[in-house]
Amino acid sequence: MQPDQQEKQKISEKQNTFRTRSADVLANFAYRYRFVLKAVFGIFFIAYFVFATVFLGIRYLVLPNIGTYKTEIEKVASESLGCPVTFSRIEASWYGLQPKIDLEDVRVSDRDGNEVVRLENVSAVVSWWSLPLMDVRLALLQIDKPDIGIMRDGQGHFYIAGMRVEPESQEKSGFADWVLKQHRIVIRKGKLHWRDEFRENAALNLEQVDFVMNNRGRRHRFRLTAMPDSGLAKSLDIRGDLSHPRFEDRVSDLSKWTGELYMDVPDIDIAEWRKFTDLPLGLDNGYGSARVWMTMDGFRPTELVADVDGQNIRLKMSRDVPSLDLRKVTGRFSLEQVNGQSIGEGQDTKPVYSYAVRDLSVRTVSGKKLDDASFSVLYVPGKTEMPDEVKIEIGKLDIGELKGFYPYVPIDPAIRQEIDRFDFSGKLSGFLLNWKVLPENRHSYVIKGDFTHLTLLEKGNNNGERLQNTANGAASSPRYPGFENLTGSVFANEHRGNMQLQSEQPTLVMPFYSGAASQRFDELSARLQWEYTSGNVVKVEIGDLSFLQNDMRVRVSGHYTNNLEDQANRYGFVDATAKIENLNIADVKKYVPLRTPKALSEWLCGALKGGKVSEGSVQLRGNLADFPFTGEKADGLFVVRAKLVDGVLNYTPNMLSSNGKHPLWPDIEKIQGEFKMNGSRLAVHADQALTNHVELRNVDVVIPDVLSGDPRLDIKGNAEGSLQNFVGFVNLTPVAGWIGNLTEKTAATGNASLALTLQLPLEKPEDSAVSGTLRFNGNDIVLLEDLPVIAGTQGQLHFSEKGFRLEKIKAGFLHESVNVSGGTQSNGRFLVRADGILSARGLQRTYATGAMGGLMQRLSGSTPYTVRVSEGEIRVESSLKGLGIGMPVPLGKPAASTVPLNVVLKDRPSYGSVSRDELDITYGNDMMAKYLRQKGKTGTWHVVQGGSASTGRPQSGKGFRLI
Repeated sequence: MQPDQQEKQKISEKQNTFRTRSADVLANFAYRYRFVLKAVFGIFFIAYFVFATVFLGIRYLVLPNIGTYKTEIEKVASESLGCPVTFSRIEASWYGLQPKIDLEDVRVSDRDGNEVVRLENVSAVVSWWSLPLMDVRLALLQIDKPDIGIMRDGQGHFYIAGMRVEPESQEKSGFADWVLKQHRIVIRKGKLHWRDEFRENAALNLEQVDFVMNNRGRRHRFRLTAMPDSGLAKSLDIRGDLSHPRFEDRVSDLSKWTGELYMDVPDIDIAEWRKFTDLPLGLDNGYGSARVWMTMDGFRPTELVADVDGQNIRLKMSRDVPSLDLRKVTGRFSLEQVNGQSIGEGQDTKPVYSYAVRDLSVRTVSGKKLDDASFSVLYVPGKTEMPDEVKIEIGKLDIGELKGFYPYVPIDPAIRQEIDRFDFSGKLSGFLLNWKVLPENRHSYVIKGDFTHLTLLEKGNNNGERLQNTANGAASSPRYPGFENLTGSVFANEHRGNMQLQSEQPTLVMPFYSGAASQRFDELSARLQWEYTSGNVVKVEIGDLSFLQNDMRVRVSGHYTNNLEDQANRYGFVDATAKIENLNIADVKKYVPLRTPKALSEWLCGALKGGKVSEGSVQLRGNLADFPFTGEKADGLFVVRAKLVDGVLNYTPNMLSSNGKHPLWPDIEKIQGEFKMNGSRLAVHADQALTNHVELRNVDVVIPDVLSGDPRLDIKGNAEGSLQNFVGFVNLTPVAGWIGNLTEKTAATGNASLALTLQLPLEKPEDSAVSGTLRFNGNDIVLLEDLPVIAGTQGQLHFSEKGFRLEKIKAGFLHESVNVSGGTQSNGRFLVRADGILSARGLQRTYATGAMGGLMQRLSGSTPYTVRVSEGEIRVESSLKGLGIGMPVPLGKPAASTVPLNVVLKDRPSYGSVSRDELDITYGNDMMAKYLRQKGKTGTWHVVQGGSASTGRPQSGKGFRLI
């Protein structure tokens, strides 16, 4: 036997076995329930024969003779409708297997016998359910071309076809229940006339009225279409799919119905609708179309959706706001009952709805617009002033565009005043704001979504500008923090949250932090996370905070922890690091905290004038209550380091020179060094720098304690360079006054060195203390332009705010050595003394040619002399002993004789730009001369008056040169 045949045989055997077993089961069931089966079949055959008898009776006895039952049928119709009904002709036929009755010229009268309705034709298909239910049930009721009038009188009573409709009587009549039990009702090509005396006889005629209703058990579906004869709308299309509870005594009790309604109304004229009903939002006029979907429960709307397309609409939401003229508005509006929630008790119970707008676009006549906005709002009132829940969901919304419509919305005046203080704009998408009350007086909230170019600024502070001056002239600063042009996303609830920012050209307003309240950035990015842990502890993680501002790049990372129940450390703990690149030092003043002591703040803002921070860092770690961690018990770290490139420091920013134009001390420029702040100690170290072209080395500018009630600035440094530059430096500083302006007209060559120490109390700069030492290194110096060079100067000049002192000054004058000493005296005036030798050889080397050279050849030997320099006076004294003068008497003398020589040069008051002095010369006891000289800003000295006893009194000349 082949394998396929064996397989077929096995399948056949299995099928035979199944059939045998099934037959056995059915036989066993029939035997056990044989009496029940006999009763069921008996009842079925009896019912069949009864139905066949009735059917044949109606077919051959009733329908052919239906006209003889006209009176009985009118009676049944009158009882069903609750009013007299008559007709002129009745015909019977079959509609499938169901009998059909056609009535012609049907008339409905009121109880007084007045005809109110005439129907051209009414067709009714009787359902066989009428027999078991003992009630007239129609498979189809069709009415052709009805013409019905409906009216409301001035008292609010309704009339249909002239008959007053009383809701209570309608309930008792059961007519509505009867209509809703018929399987199908059709009205074709009808007319409906509405007149409302309650609203100034407003009239409406509906043509081409078509109505279809299908009733199947507890489900009822209908559709009504009509054509208004006025501008109310182009057409009406109303549909419904409703149901009522099972086993309800009164089917017409609409308060228990549920289901859906739909209405389509194109080409609406709002002005026409206002004749028939009161419209919301103060709608006055306009045109448009609407499609509405409504979900009902207990015949109360649980959800409503409306698609609106309107043009040239005017609305006025309140008498206190202006009218809003809309050129175009499109969108979908909806409301939805929230999970069956309601507020109130008893008859005052009201459902709670959420309101939503989707794809809303608006254009106003004045040019305002709103594009593709989508959002929803839920507000659940609470038992107190605090709501139980507030929920706002935003699909897409441009806040700036929405702001343009805010003046047209009725708002509490106090709230409007607060809103008017701010400018706000930006776009939100996928945004959720939800706040709700939980059991045990707890709360929950959720904030999440994306935002683009988000702005919230107090008015008057836009674009980084201060608020305008107030009425009394004082500049007002913003009171509230704000931001502009932020882009990113956020998620937050009562347990945790995170925020990401990726913004270009944003602005942050921080009036609580810095005097420069507005900070504009080129870029700002951030990634922040936070959470609330057990014990009410908040933890914040700064994953990456970075911003770019005017080529400066800052990156911040770290974390922050705060136990909100720990009042002893309510500021929390922070561990953060910031990296800084390419900071413009002049911009530091924008970041100085407002709580910085006034003197320190003024110094920082004025002292840091220029240069760059090529790289820097800020480390902050510890309890913020101990910041900046300066006490002995403080456990924390606050360190700022910055590498300075070409820095510029005005270390006395609030002190000016006597002319009021320049700083009291020259700026330190070209600083190559480091800025460091450790705790409350601020220090600037310059490896090298310049001040008035003088090279500085190892300069330290230190504020030992910036939080001190009397902060002090300490400066210590060394300088090396051209003595002429040092002279210029001295002449620009208070040192010039301390040394009696001795160096005002000084010229020098060669290099020197300077060590300077300055202590400057920032609160009392007038109490400054200065000490310095200028070391000469073989310099050639010309104190006055008429004096010979003081050559090879060695020694030191010590100076302070109290004066100066010369130490071990040795030099060469007229090719001979000279020792210089002196300084500020106890009376506050200065005196400098120079003691040296005047030799013929030195004079001859100095004046080797010309007339002076010939004169010097007549001298021989040498003599000591003394020069005293004090304020406004130079005095030279010598006995001339040892110096021979080979000239005629009275000028000549032998070397061994003594002839006193006194020369005094005194400053005279200047006249405008003209400098003046007086020269007195006494030679021996017989010769005296006095000259008055003057010089303009340019040029040389010349004698304007003077002479001697032996030579007369010359009135002018070249003057007298001291030799």
